[in-house]
Amino acid sequence: MTEQKTPITRNNNRNKKEFYSIFGSINEGAFVYDEQGRILLANSVANRLLGLKSRESSRGHLYSEYLHLYEEVGGQQFPLSTQADPLTQALQGTSTRPVAAHQVLLQQASGNMLHVDVYCAPIPADRTSTRKAICIIHEASVSANADTQKTQQIIQALLALMGLLPGGSDNEEYPQMATELLTSPDMQMITKSIIDLLRSQLASEHAWLLTIDATKDQVKFIVMSGFTPEQEALRHKAAENSPISAFINPKYLARLLMQEILIVSRKDIPIQESLRADIGAETLLCLPLFAFNQVIGCLVLAKSGDGIQYSAGEIELVKAMSMLITLILKQFYLRTQLLQVQAREQALSETYQRMNEFLDLASHELCTPSTILMGNLQLAQRRLQRGKMPATQEQWEHYQANMHQALENALHGARIQQRMIHDMLDDSRIQTNTLNLHLRLCNLQELVAETVAAQQIVTPERIFIIELPSAEHALDIMIDAPRIRRVINTFIRQAHAYSPLDRPIRICLCLEEDQVRVEVRDQGWGVPAAEQELIWKRFYRSTGVAVQNELDLSLGLGLYLCRAFIELHHGTVGVDSHPPQDTIFWFTLPLDAQE
Repeated sequence: MTEQKTPITRNNNRNKKEFYSIFGSINEGAFVYDEQGRILLANSVANRLLGLKSRESSRGHLYSEYLHLYEEVGGQQFPLSTQADPLTQALQGTSTRPVAAHQVLLQQASGNMLHVDVYCAPIPADRTSTRKAICIIHEASVSANADTQKTQQIIQALLALMGLLPGGSDNEEYPQMATELLTSPDMQMITKSIIDLLRSQLASEHAWLLTIDATKDQVKFIVMSGFTPEQEALRHKAAENSPISAFINPKYLARLLMQEILIVSRKDIPIQESLRADIGAETLLCLPLFAFNQVIGCLVLAKSGDGIQYSAGEIELVKAMSMLITLILKQFYLRTQLLQVQAREQALSETYQRMNEFLDLASHELCTPSTILMGNLQLAQRRLQRGKMPATQEQWEHYQANMHQALENALHGARIQQRMIHDMLDDSRIQTNTLNLHLRLCNLQELVAETVAAQQIVTPERIFIIELPSAEHALDIMIDAPRIRRVINTFIRQAHAYSPLDRPIRICLCLEEDQVRVEVRDQGWGVPAAEQELIWKRFYRSTGVAVQNELDLSLGLGLYLCRAFIELHHGTVGVDSHPPQDTIFWFTLPLDAQE
């Protein structure tokens, strides 16, 4: 089966290709490692410096097997201590800013000592992810300052690209969650007021707030100020199907992700042709929006003209407003979390209440058939303990009839108890999605006839009328026969319990095109219209009609299980009732079920 690729999957794949392409093409030794010291990825320059034959040969091995660093003191070379090891320091760091260059000696596989500069930086991760870091090995040269700046930029770019890769962590949900919170009506009203105030105070032409979602490679404009409605609509549309790189180039994105404040010319950022014509030259002040331990967006103010300077006071004001937006966002988040917790607690409380009600009901109603069972067994036991046996045939027949009745009553109580236990077991299986059907080819006419005959024995005082298709129309279908029998029995017991004893119950099996229909019709008082859907719900017990001919020992599971059994067979159930006329409980089964 071909895997369907979603837009997110395609973006992730594209980001991976871009990352591996850039990672492999840089002319510095670079490798990624985890907190156990295992090499996860290395480029060809790193393989050469460490004396490795191929990229695959190093993967999964400890970098300490290949990387031996020394420091030179007084002309002598000493192995670098753990405390001075820049690779260890990077894993222990909490900032994504690269640590300073470490000038050390690298012992190659040939034994040669090579002067190198080592740069290491931790890769941003959440608490559930394994910590990782990236290491750049640069062969020392004369132009140290230029090389240091270049290597720092390489690490920044790689960190930005790695931020676009899917990590599978919970933090991936934060940008989307932040976007949802920021686009809520209340939050939009607040942020719009702040953006308008900033634009007014700083005499800016335009201002806007956007979110950055690296996992989806997408930006979204939240609020804008100083634009016409047409210009706003154009930007919203442009952001819908464009990657982050269409709005922020990787160099600036890397700096934003490291929480740097940027002042850039509008001509230095990528702008779509559709957006380039409506705005002239501007200088942008960009502040990263930092929340939930990561950069989730950017606050931008734009003044007309190139090379415009923003004063320290203006920058501090924008920083303060950015922090205010973050604090308000966190307040909204906490409020949302609180509402969710309260909803869960309410649901849990209702669950416990329903559970307690069910346990009370189950214990009471299981006790009733148990009392019948124990009472009749004790009665039979006392009659046996009398010791005096009947002397005449008539006395013997009377004695046998009494014993038989006591045992029959006990058996009836045991059957009720067994049925209730089976109902609870099947309900448990349905709730845990573990209920399995055992399908066998079965003649439905025979099954209905046998079920009605068994009910006639249990309730001989009731008249049952059965209507079946002729024998030449054999209805052999694949069903779970015991469970279909339970459905028919439940419908018959329902009819018996809620209709006068002197009126017959009619059971009908008929063929309807591509399905069969089984009906149980009684002449009772019917089901009120308001309850005709409720009676199929779990634990529901009808309150509008009194039981006529047997104890009400329902746990509120009977009809609920009937619907579940029939729907598992891809059939339907229903009730047709118009009080005080006849009531029909029915179900259908597809004839192609055997396929």
